[in-house]
Amino acid sequence: MYDGEQCSKPKTPEAMNTFLPSEFIEKIYTGAFEEGEPWRDMLLDLAVALDARFTVMVLQRPSDGDGGTLLCPNGIPEVEEAWRERFFVDDPFLDLPLDQVVTLVEDIPESELMATEFYLRVMRPSGILDMLGVDLQEPDGVYARLRAVRTDAQGVFGRSEIEFLEAMRPHLRHSLRAYSRLVRLESERDLYRDMVGEMAIGTILLNSERQVTQINAAARRVLDEADGLRIVRGRFETGATATTGALNRLIDAACEAAAGRPHAPQILRIERPSGGGHLGLMVRRMPETRPSDDPTRSRVAVCIGARRPGTPASAVLLQDVFGLTQAEARVAALIAQGMALPDAALALNVSRNTIRTHLRAIYAKCGVDRQAALVTLLLETASALWPSQYAVEVE
Repeated sequence: MYDGEQCSKPKTPEAMNTFLPSEFIEKIYTGAFEEGEPWRDMLLDLAVALDARFTVMVLQRPSDGDGGTLLCPNGIPEVEEAWRERFFVDDPFLDLPLDQVVTLVEDIPESELMATEFYLRVMRPSGILDMLGVDLQEPDGVYARLRAVRTDAQGVFGRSEIEFLEAMRPHLRHSLRAYSRLVRLESERDLYRDMVGEMAIGTILLNSERQVTQINAAARRVLDEADGLRIVRGRFETGATATTGALNRLIDAACEAAAGRPHAPQILRIERPSGGGHLGLMVRRMPETRPSDDPTRSRVAVCIGARRPGTPASAVLLQDVFGLTQAEARVAALIAQGMALPDAALALNVSRNTIRTHLRAIYAKCGVDRQAALVTLLLETASALWPSQYAVEVE
């Protein structure tokens, strides 16, 4: 019944009800991960199995304002074009009861169907006689509409085709769940990538082979300065043998750490040869949302913070994390160090009113309304992102 390349239509309802071909089930699940057009192979085989002229699946995410993505690998070009243009306006076979397999001829009376714009503009010119469909939706995920189409020459869908679609429905639901999760993860990854690219904190991502997969703008500036940190032939160099060895050992340990097991971030302080302050580096293994043996996948993050003489250690990070202005970040850093407002005004050579103005803006951006809560928040942030007091000194 199934030769691995295409799914033959079963000869009897009994044969169709017995089982779904294992190769077809495999294509239902692997379709969620296909590059380009998801479920292409499944839709092609499904058309053969149902003796359909073509099959269609529409994916619509909850946030989409349009009609979603139309997947139609074996469609009639002119019908597909009309479907894309008017499918979500004219189609009477839309918004079926969830999880119920329905045929068009059973769902809509013939006289009512023949009066629709969809019948006049799409079905009749193309000789479409019947459609078989099911709608599925994942909670907080994608909404999928699966349709099979028959022409006049093929006749209407029967009970055996309905039962075939009912048999594949739970498998498709599981596959949709995986696809929905994959879509969310990719969206989060893209958001993270954009955020990392805009941060003042330098970030370098490495794969399990210690190869660089991503460098954001802030890290690129540090590397271009070549003042305390470089990458030479794929290995980090700091300008001092001891710190070079220590940094690469931390990276090696993070790369070799077992996936899924806790790996504490490691901190290293590197003095700039020019005397222009120091670099604070944090090396950590990136959390994995799902196992993967892909050697090109980013595994380790090296975060870089640059402190120059006269600059509060956490000012740059506080500015980046909370969206503070440079002046507000300086005030916040001094407050985090326990300095009173009058003393902060003297240290920054500004008036007390100016300090209070900055403080109100800091409160608003940090989401607090008391100085004690602000100090706690700033200290926790500084400890997490710039823990220089815990940095490993390497001689």
